[in-house]
Amino acid sequence: MPTMFFLPWRWTRAPRPEHAVIFASRFDAAGMRPGWLLFVGGLRLRRAVLRAPGALGVTLRAHPLRGRYYSLSLWRDADSLLAFAHSPAHQDIVHRITELGPIQGLLISRDTEP
Repeated sequence: MPTMFFLPWRWTRAPRPEHAVIFASRFDAAGMRPGWLLFVGGLRLRRAVLRAPGALGVTLRAHPLRGRYYSLSLWRDADSLLAFAHSPAHQDIVHRITELGPIQGLLISRDTEP
């Protein structure tokens, strides 16, 4: 089994704004079955992010032997991120993976105006 899987950063076709919101997450789950479910769930989330209005880009990283899975996404604004978080696609996937282990998330917003 590989020690790490990595899906490189992928930009959406949306124009890049001056201001953006970054969301980073970490999912933990030990074992082959939970690890597989997290990896598949991550792939589904990545596809959903790339189709979501306001999404700018996304990447995933998985360390199955450590039981750690990471995501990083960039959004036009917090409203776009929250709309995605409340979407049926996101809710379904997150409901399945929260049963496997803890989830941690961090929201970062940066204003680039002087």
